[in-house]
Amino acid sequence: MRYASLGFANLQRAYLQLANLQEADLQGAYLQGAKLPLANLQHAKLQLANLQEAKLLYANLQQANLQGAYLQEANLQYANLQEADLQQANLRHAKLQLANLQHANLLWADLQGADLTKAKNLTQDQIKTACGDENTKLPANPEGLIPPPPCPQ
Repeated sequence: MRYASLGFANLQRAYLQLANLQEADLQGAYLQGAKLPLANLQHAKLQLANLQEAKLLYANLQQANLQGAYLQEANLQYANLQEADLQQANLRHAKLQLANLQHANLLWADLQGADLTKAKNLTQDQIKTACGDENTKLPANPEGLIPPPPCPQ
């Protein structure tokens, strides 16, 4: 399904393990509760997609566009989010343990309650552009990352 055009498609609870959705257009798609472990979503367009409670373990989201995506309670453990655009994404209570966030854009991303324990390649510059709360869990490192500023009410 590479280059698939599935904008605004209803894929709620779809089982898409190992799916090749590289460069797919999934803008505004409804993927709540979908299972996408090991899926290839590299360069996919997922702006404003609803991925609430989606299972994206080990998914490849490298350079994916997730601007404004709804990822609340999504499981992104071990996901490759290298250079992904998560600007204004809702990542409340998302699981991002061991996810690769190298050069990911977190500008105005909502990290309230998100678990970034052991997240890879997360920098202070990325964190300070996002927002969070006292329940945002950051990786432990020698420099000691400072929590993100509070989200606006």
